[in-house]
Amino acid sequence: MSSLVCSEARIHLDAVRILKSEFDRLYALALTSEEVPSLKEATFHNKAALEARMSALHESIWTNYYLSRQPVIVERKVGYKVIDTIFASDKGITALQVLPDGTILSAGTDKLIKVWKAYVSGAAYINSDMVSGHSNPINALQALPDSRIVTASNEGLLLLWKKDYTGKYQYDGVLRGHADGVRAFQVLPNGRIVSGGYDGTIRVWDRGADGIYVTTQVFKASTDEGFALMTLKVLPDGRIFSSGYDGVIRIWEQDSTGVYHESETLQGHTDWVSSLQCLPNGRIISGGFDNKLKIWDRGPDGTYRNTYSFQAHDKPITAFEALPDGRIVSVSQDDTLKIWDLGSDGMYKCTVLATWEGKYANALQVLPTGKIVIGCEDGKIRILDGKREG
Repeated sequence: MSSLVCSEARIHLDAVRILKSEFDRLYALALTSEEVPSLKEATFHNKAALEARMSALHESIWTNYYLSRQPVIVERKVGYKVIDTIFASDKGITALQVLPDGTILSAGTDKLIKVWKAYVSGAAYINSDMVSGHSNPINALQALPDSRIVTASNEGLLLLWKKDYTGKYQYDGVLRGHADGVRAFQVLPNGRIVSGGYDGTIRVWDRGADGIYVTTQVFKASTDEGFALMTLKVLPDGRIFSSGYDGVIRIWEQDSTGVYHESETLQGHTDWVSSLQCLPNGRIISGGFDNKLKIWDRGPDGTYRNTYSFQAHDKPITAFEALPDGRIVSVSQDDTLKIWDLGSDGMYKCTVLATWEGKYANALQVLPTGKIVIGCEDGKIRILDGKREG
């Protein structure tokens, strides 16, 4: 997390508070004064200044939030086992996110979004909210810094949700355009949304002055007939990395007019790629249904090449997370969770192997404390923890 961005946000917040106080003073004065025209003009200028500061604050919060979602230092632990199980659904969990306060958001093939809270540290998680609106299984979700949620599902829609005055989530809008299910998306600091799915396209959505999202770009993620996009990631510089059924990773860059074009293709996987991660140093890690994890680094000429590859699991990799110290946490249809560490010989070795009774994990999130939360095909959310190394 950037302390510079935090300081900038505090400056904007202080300015908003001062302007809001002045606005309230002018408004109260206008209700009792005969100098309505002059007060109206002063209030108008104050309102414009307030809106400008609010916009700056919003952008700072977005940027700070985006940076905070980048990898953080994660405590090293060994001997992982399941310490808590949430019976979230009778169908598979395909997406989850853990919020800073410990709240867990989950979604899956039951078409529902569920909110899980442990109101006291160490207490059992309870279902505090359940939201319906999708008519097909949900593939992805993302919580935003303003407390809204974006979800994507197999009916080809992205839905927006916001909290009402009671703290419950309510429908707040829809993004229509995909001709088939939306498999993956990412919301950027400026509010832009990039999505892709089974129709083989990538769509870029921007929000207009009226707050409504519209498609500003759409392009095919592959020239192959029947191609389905399964995963994508967007870097802060705007580049998009995508992959899917053909196992090819494609990099998309904007030209001088802002239009996306394919700039590079990375080939090496022999089955479809299920997950991608782009690290701050430019490294790309990919995992897929060929059971392999691959690492891609930029060469002297600026192009990517596969610098390391290994079979991580006996069955398809469903999700993974790369940590800043070089470790990789992966889950697979072989019903295992593994942590891979880079040895002194430059080779990755499995230093943690965790199993559980039940079906494999589709989604995971590693917390700074070292705890790992997984969403499983049997509808359970499992929380794993271990002992500190040494």
